[in-house]
Amino acid sequence: MDSIKEKLKQICLDLTEKRIQEIEVGIASAQEAIFSDTKNSAGDKYETSREMLQQDLTRFENQLSLAKEDYAVLSNLESSPNKLIGLGSLIETDQGFFYIAVGIGKVMLDDATYYAISPQSPLAKEFLGKKKGNKVNFNQKEFSVKEIL
Repeated sequence: MDSIKEKLKQICLDLTEKRIQEIEVGIASAQEAIFSDTKNSAGDKYETSREMLQQDLTRFENQLSLAKEDYAVLSNLESSPNKLIGLGSLIETDQGFFYIAVGIGKVMLDDATYYAISPQSPLAKEFLGKKKGNKVNFNQKEFSVKEIL
């Protein structure tokens, strides 16, 4: 099963890297728009346009920072199984598989569905510190921990 964790980790790394590249394209586009924006229009229109572009740039920069943090977290994950659920755990439950790493969501691997969730997510917080055989209640659903990989 370690190979599944490694494959999941690599998929998450690839998706996060792709997200970083897309954000960097957005930043470049926003910067280009700011620099090419000239003051041909009336003052208020120009200032509004420039402020909106600056807000876009700031939003992209914040997204980039978060994506790089996610990439760093993924890069440093250990693949060895633990007795207690923690960061990097792959959990098999009666409700599906959950990979506590970063908030990517649904990931398909070898015709199976896994959910990559952030350790800060409400569901992950319920799982953290639990062990095989424990039950977790979340959103009126009970999750029984079958295996920690």
